[in-house]
Formats: sequence, structure tokens, C-alpha cells
Amino acid sequence: MTIKKSFGLALKEVRRAKRMTQAECSALAEITQAQWSSYELGKSHVTLDNVIKMSKIFNVDPFILIMKSFDHLRFPQEFHLSVQDYEEFLVEIYNRRKEKIKAKLELLEREH
Repeated sequence: MTIKKSFGLALKEVRRAKRMTQAECSALAEITQAQWSSYELGKSHVTLDNVIKMSKIFNVDPFILIMKSFDHLRFPQEFHLSVQDYEEFLVEIYNRRKEKIKAKLELLEREH
């Protein structure tokens, strides 16, 4: 499987999870429906700008689109995480990161 194809599968999966049509998404992305379809079919490469635009359309972190594409490259279908799984995973990562930063700041304050 190619990267284009795996990203296309991930894009389609997220779009369906968000209950949106290709027509709705392409209009919001300001591209043609044919172009959106070519992304989902893995016929066209998606630019980073478009990945960010797509993530805003779906109201998800760009990480979700990228990691879901890796799911399709590396794992059988039964091991793929859902959009909700990734959203919960990101919240956990952000909270842990926030705690580490807070602890470092408190340590710095005590040292000074």
C-alpha cells in the first residue's frame, strides 16, 4: 500500500466518522469534489496545507489524520484506532505534557 492510498483511507474514515459528504468537505476546503475524491482514492498527494485545512474541517488535530494513515500502512484493519480513540489519546498526551512543563517550572521557581 502506498502513502497516498493509506492517507486516502484515513481521510475517508475520518470524514465518515464526522458524518460528512465529499461535497461538503470539498466545498469547505475550497477544492473540487473530484480533487477530494482523488485524495480519498489515493490518486493525489495531499499537501501539508491541505492536511491542516482538512483537520480544521473535521475539528480534529492533524495528528489524527496522519496517524490513521500509518494505521492503514502498518496494521490489519482490526487494530485501527477510531477517531475518538485518537482524540482521547491526544488529550492524555497534552495533559501529561502540561504536567511535565508545570513540574519543571515549579522546580525552576524553587531553585531561584
